[in-house]
Amino acid sequence: MPDKNTQQQTQVDLVNPDFGVDDGRWQWDVQMNIVRATRKAFDVFGLDYRAEGYSMRQLLQAIHADDRAHVEAQITAMTLKKLHDTIIQYRIIQPDNSIRLARTYGKAIVNEEGVLTHLAGMTEDVTGKAS
Repeated sequence: MPDKNTQQQTQVDLVNPDFGVDDGRWQWDVQMNIVRATRKAFDVFGLDYRAEGYSMRQLLQAIHADDRAHVEAQITAMTLKKLHDTIIQYRIIQPDNSIRLARTYGKAIVNEEGVLTHLAGMTEDVTGKAS
């Protein structure tokens, strides 16, 4: 099992925009309610890149109203440890009112005591791609 410093470094590298890859990676600090992500991940949501991140509520507001309850249910299941990982597909309303289809892969990260600390994963724009 990696020590705490190694685990924390892995979490930081997951969304470090200087890491060299921008593939839609993101990480939600559950306690602080801050989602940090790569530029590409925020772009899928129609949001400008912000190193300080966004709240989960801000991201959920971009999700189509008909899909939001399903996404929230998946997040809740992960925070209650009923799911360790998930793949969900949903629509996102862009600032210009166009719609993108997104697919998110998420995984729960727990600390040494088994307490959920983060959800992490990748979101990609799959608009126009065969599922």
